[in-house]
Amino acid sequence: MSKMSKKNKSILLATIIVVFIIIISVDVFVEPNPLRVATGFIQVCILDKECYEIQEYPRIMIANKDLDLVDYMKDLGWTYVETSDANKSVMENIFEFRYKEMVYAYVRVTEHKNYYIWELNE
Repeated sequence: MSKMSKKNKSILLATIIVVFIIIISVDVFVEPNPLRVATGFIQVCILDKECYEIQEYPRIMIANKDLDLVDYMKDLGWTYVETSDANKSVMENIFEFRYKEMVYAYVRVTEHKNYYIWELNE
């Protein structure tokens, strides 16, 4: 049996890491470009930016834990729509917003230890 060279082991390890990062990027963020996801993490978790758009449609954002979704959407002109108690158990992590009278958006919030992932469906 021939032994793998140190260079081949390094290439194999790097390939496995890249594939793992791409799988997480696609699975968690629905974004096949891990560089956008990494940039979002750096912007929000390291540089303390409030939020960063990872994907345009559906709009997926990574947001700082200190940023309130309702306040953020209000600053953009959206109105938070209160859900009834009957729907709260079904839609605990989904927020509904209205823009003017005709346009509605639903934001699914996934909470992580140091950040949120917002998926906006307009």
